[in-house]
Amino acid sequence: MDCSKLLTIIGLILGTIASMILIFPNLNIKKSLDDDHIVSMDKDGKFTQKKHLKEKCINLWGLILLTIGFALQLFAVLFSR
Repeated sequence: MDCSKLLTIIGLILGTIASMILIFPNLNIKKSLDDDHIVSMDKDGKFTQKKHLKEKCINLWGLILLTIGFALQLFAVLFSR
């Protein structure tokens, strides 16, 4: 198998996994009251809940995988012969 095809396939797989990671939290209908726990609050009334930290972590992993997947596909196109 050609190296550019392999990079493209890996990039597509990573992009698919990343999109599933990003949509997964929205598929859960039931919410947990434990996630509503307020972790921090400032004087202006802005607060961070436990669920915000979970969503940030999930979104960060999705963004990293999407970036790597698209970069691999770009390299595959640039270095194909």
